[in-house]
Amino acid sequence: MAHAAAKSHSLPAVTLEVPANGQLRVPRQVRQALALHPGDTVQWQTLPGGIVQLRRAAPTDVDYLRSLEATLGEWGDDLDAVAYDNL
Repeated sequence: MAHAAAKSHSLPAVTLEVPANGQLRVPRQVRQALALHPGDTVQWQTLPGGIVQLRRAAPTDVDYLRSLEATLGEWGDDLDAVAYDNL
């Protein structure tokens, strides 16, 4: 799914109260600035000084990962387990 590039301007701070269940909603202004749509994935990163960065994550290429998974079986036999046991 193609998305428009995120806008590169600052937004005013948005204050939310953390509910009892701990789940926060992403405010509409932030979703719009990041061009987020239902089904998109976001990434949270904690930085020094109590700063948390939120960004839209790159989509995962599931087909590519499945094709790689099919090649990994060659490393799963008993000889490999003995050879790499101490790594």
